[in-house]
Amino acid sequence: MPQGTVKWFNRMKGFGFRERAEGNDLFVHKPDVEGTIDEGDTVDYVVGEPPDGRACATNAVPYTPPQPAT
Repeated sequence: MPQGTVKWFNRMKGFGFRERAEGNDLFVHKPDVEGTIDEGDTVDYVVGEPPDGRACATNAVPYTPPQPAT
């Protein structure tokens, strides 16, 4: 699953954009986010394509790095 950084996200409006290394930024809509995300957060996501044909991030989940075994 690819990862990217949230460029900005407006909780009041329910959408924002996330950066990706290659290509244009991806639109993120609140219904496609699990939990909450904020500017600068790293997220795992899937690239989807809405009816208008523009790529968007779906199934966006805040990234949690693996914890070292104790």
